[in-house]
Amino acid sequence: MSQVVEAFRELNEPDEIGLEFGLDFKTSANVFVLTGEARATFKLSLKWTRDKG
Repeated sequence: MSQVVEAFRELNEPDEIGLEFGLDFKTSANVFVLTGEARATFKLSLKWTRDKG
């Protein structure tokens, strides 16, 4: 894991950073039971472009 972190540290700063966040809730009920479910998602994207110079 530390090798991956070190590899990212050696890269230049990205030209674009994107972050998406999502929430999903689900519930159901009958006479005796109430159930619920929640889910959260994250998506992180980093973009580097090559220098044309």
